[in-house]
Parts: sequence; C-alpha cells; structure tokens
Amino acid sequence: MTVYLGLGTNEGDREKNLYTAVIALEEIIGGLEMGKVYQSDPMYYLEQPLFLNTVCRGETSLSPGELLKKLNRIEAEMGRKRER
Repeated sequence: MTVYLGLGTNEGDREKNLYTAVIALEEIIGGLEMGKVYQSDPMYYLEQPLFLNTVCRGETSLSPGELLKKLNRIEAEMGRKRER
C-alpha cells in the first residue's frame, strides 16, 4: 500500500531531526521519497519556535495499526514526549 506521512519538527536541530526520521522510516517503508522542506508558523500555541515540515511517500505491507506502532516507536526513540 502507498503511504504518505507528514513530518514536522520545531525543537533542537530541526533539519537533522527530519533527516534522522527519514533514515529511520527507510527501514520500514520501501521506495521512500521525501518532498521539499519548508518552514511554517506554529498553530494554536504560538509562543514556540517555527517548524520545519516535509512529506514522504513510500510503500509498505504493514497494516495501518502496525505502521502506527512503528512510527510511534521512532518518535519515542527520537525523544518525543507525548502529553497524556
């Protein structure tokens, strides 16, 4: 199945974060292609740094649930903290 993933970061070395994520994604998604990187303003909570964003497209045989688990693992390994 073809998947499209939006990536965004506004903490630390933003460019390095994006490319580190893409390298990790290449391990679970075949034929991964990365779009252009662009900068955007934060939404809702405006008192935070600007974001760098991109979109990736690739192929996977994982189910949506399996893919989400792996994506969450990558985020956690990169230091993302989710509020509960």
